[in-house]
Amino acid sequence: MNTQALLQIATNVVIYGVLFGIGREILKLYGRKAYGGVDQIMANNSAVALRNAAFYGGLGISLAAMLVEPSQYTTIYGAIAEASLWGVGTLAMLVIALFVNDTFILWKCRNNEQLAAGNVSVGLVEAACLLGSGMIIAASLMGEGSVLSTIVFFLIGQVLMVVTAGFFELITRRLYVTKEIAEGNVSAGIYLGFKIFAGSLIVANAIRGDFTGWVPDIQATLIYYAIGVALLWAAEWLIDLLYLPNIEVEDIVEQKKIAPVLMVGGATVATALIVTAVSVAL
Repeated sequence: MNTQALLQIATNVVIYGVLFGIGREILKLYGRKAYGGVDQIMANNSAVALRNAAFYGGLGISLAAMLVEPSQYTTIYGAIAEASLWGVGTLAMLVIALFVNDTFILWKCRNNEQLAAGNVSVGLVEAACLLGSGMIIAASLMGEGSVLSTIVFFLIGQVLMVVTAGFFELITRRLYVTKEIAEGNVSAGIYLGFKIFAGSLIVANAIRGDFTGWVPDIQATLIYYAIGVALLWAAEWLIDLLYLPNIEVEDIVEQKKIAPVLMVGGATVATALIVTAVSVAL
């Protein structure tokens, strides 16, 4: 490893440290009307801590993708400028992800107020959205493409995240999951959080790769997503049938049972990983 490579690594570490500091200030501003950010964490508010930790986690996932992808610049100054610009862009996309979660997924909640009150269920769903968004951002950055294609496929990923949440709320039939989350049902937060995270794995795998054209790439993304979500639903149905024969998932959520919901959530993520692995192998 030559001196220039070491210098670039050291510079990137500094840039990322600055970006994490900016992210901290963004989180404070985003929740300023309801809570003081770090003050709430120091007061042992796990709900706020979940949001913040997942925001940093999503940022780290996205920045790692930039390190994996070779820079188009040959000079250290060009590479620094590229990392800085993409880092700021990533922060902006994570803020959009927060807005999407607050406005379209947990639209029955006032997220900042719920987090300030210590509603861990809301924190779990936000954490899933932010980590999932980090994977989607990373996937959109990888491969040949443009700034426009990165932004467009990130936004498509956000729309599909909302669709995932809506679909799994719809199939619970007798239970309004987001209402349960607003009321502090941790089991509901775990259930929806796992679904969103698993759906994000599928979306990220669908958009990863070189950009070949708007119509074929968007079409392929939507088809792959539809198949993947259908398999997630089938996995839940199978787990319900084999391991929870005397009770349905919505009953478990309504009764606030955490252990069985964790099992169903684990199966959902496992299914998403298998779908991803098979698609890569093919």
